[in-house]
Amino acid sequence: MDAELISQRLFELQGRQPGYQRGAALASLGIPNKYIRASQWESPAAFRAYFRSAALAEFLQANPAQGIVTSSRLEGFETVAMHSEPGTPTFAVLVDGIVAPGKAAAFEQSRNEGMALIRASGVGNVTSILARSLANQNHYVVYHSFLNPEAQRQLAENPQFQGWRQQHLTGYWASGQGSVIEQFEVVMVHAPVPV
Repeated sequence: MDAELISQRLFELQGRQPGYQRGAALASLGIPNKYIRASQWESPAAFRAYFRSAALAEFLQANPAQGIVTSSRLEGFETVAMHSEPGTPTFAVLVDGIVAPGKAAAFEQSRNEGMALIRASGVGNVTSILARSLANQNHYVVYHSFLNPEAQRQLAENPQFQGWRQQHLTGYWASGQGSVIEQFEVVMVHAPVPV
């Protein structure tokens, strides 16, 4: 069994749990065999109930990930801002970083402006999410998914977006921290079928 099959089965299990909303599995384009699974829940309590459930324990016992998957980080985030358009993404960019103390509000405003520019550009952006860590209020993740890599390239070449990037790309990150920007193939998008 491979990581994508385990991910698919986990999404199917999650889809039957109260409070589960959607999920995605991403494969890094820069680091072979690096996958990220993300799922969205209506509340931290809904995720905790799933994480402590007998259904998950039974799944993990029946589908051991040993030798297939190593989990380097399990972290909860709250959605600060989100925008979605219809479409199935195939490409994503993930920005992960620590914002300097006292700059969180300005960072959030800046990223909201950037998300509005992306929406207005009409380049094939499917989802944009700004999320703040539940464990560290200065840790943020910014996620943008696109119909294809060409859509992201078109955005990068958009003069308005280039101007925004020049003004807002730096200046928010904590000293010595910076941010990590990675590109991913979207290998799976999961939303439960309404019953």
